[in-house]
Amino acid sequence: MNNNAHQRPPSALIVGTGRSVLTAATALARHGWRVDVMSRLTIPEILGSAAGLTQISLPTTRQWEQHLGLDLWAHDAPPVTAVRLVLDDGTEPVEIMAPLPGEATAIDSRLIGARWLEMLDDENRSTLHISTCHGQELDILAERFDATVVGGGERNPMRSMFPVVGAASGASDRVVLQAHIQGWDWLGDTTWTGRGEHWAMEMWSLPGAEVMVMPVVSMVPLSPERVSALSSAYIERAIAVPTIAGACVQVLARPGGPLDTLPVERRPHYAGANPDGTRLPDRVPATYPPGAIWQHIQHLAAERVDADLGERLAECTLIPGSELLERVQPQVRDAVTLTGRGRPVVGIGGITRTTEPASGQGAAASTLAGVNLAELLHRQWLSGEPLDERFYREAMATYDQDHGHHTAGFGAMVNAYHNDHDPYHAKVRAMVDAVRSNPELATLWGQGLDQPDRMAPLMAG
Repeated sequence: MNNNAHQRPPSALIVGTGRSVLTAATALARHGWRVDVMSRLTIPEILGSAAGLTQISLPTTRQWEQHLGLDLWAHDAPPVTAVRLVLDDGTEPVEIMAPLPGEATAIDSRLIGARWLEMLDDENRSTLHISTCHGQELDILAERFDATVVGGGERNPMRSMFPVVGAASGASDRVVLQAHIQGWDWLGDTTWTGRGEHWAMEMWSLPGAEVMVMPVVSMVPLSPERVSALSSAYIERAIAVPTIAGACVQVLARPGGPLDTLPVERRPHYAGANPDGTRLPDRVPATYPPGAIWQHIQHLAAERVDADLGERLAECTLIPGSELLERVQPQVRDAVTLTGRGRPVVGIGGITRTTEPASGQGAAASTLAGVNLAELLHRQWLSGEPLDERFYREAMATYDQDHGHHTAGFGAMVNAYHNDHDPYHAKVRAMVDAVRSNPELATLWGQGLDQPDRMAPLMAG
């Protein structure tokens, strides 16, 4: 039993500045926990860093962020309330238009990391430490806190603490090309009436890739000189960074497929190899000149996806600093580990659960994992029961059952649609035909994008 449960405020050590751990930290701080956050970058350095993978916040995710006071850009992005999906298997393209159960948008990941960290640093019970944390330091620090949570992405060196337990079911490897743009001509959302102007995000699904165009609140990163000037003064005042309402275009190519075509000789950093021996990128290296990835996206769109899409993109301009080339390899790692002294540590977000970007569930997986853990931690503390390994495993199992296991639903759907050997191929084709012709089913399908546990019954027929 925890005899201190009602005698002192509980404490949490948060390592990292990703969406999942900052969501958990914010929720715990609001419950009265003392929260210490360790970041290897200052807030100006986060704002001045290279672009990260942009993830759409669908309506349910945004509701949680609004509840925690984290939806800071509600009025800065186009009000997207529907999804247009074009499925093209090389014969006759088919189109689905479905409403979402609310508004969706995406935020430049640098803005999220900096602003959420800035807000947390202003909380009376929160402290920000600029320091790199490794296993040895964590072994010592974890002794001083009631809970220790580690976040981050695939390249976090602490990821090796959490052993791989398998691949993410239904997901597939992707090579992601990304750019933020201005001037995108949004299609109107005709599924809503009497609610003013609303727009539709658009997706194209081909056998070798998915292409997405979604709203984004973007930014131009700080220059190195500006980062240096601000790094010693960021605590005293907020850093003004103008935001840009634009669109994020992503090509989510299957490795070795027809849209994985950036020149191999321009890929000096590798994460693995294709069966044919060509190498795949880890992340866009500095040797790519600005605009190269954006130009390649336009070429792919016009030549290999949709001529009309190519024409629409040709009217747009690149927002500098937003390009990304990255390989995503979905996998699941054991979310709970022990320090050398036997203290439990839980890993949330991309460090232990990689979400396929085509699913649209990256932001949801991070936010909901953070909320789930924070709420269960606080409840366990109030009960006086121990925050031990068993508790953490049960907490992560609850998240997986409620959300994590379902995040690959959309990826599984498009994979089955294009693969006639997939056991769900016929059912998915029938579902697509039904959704196209039945507005009620289209509404349910849109809800399944937002809450993926609702997609499974549709796929099952």
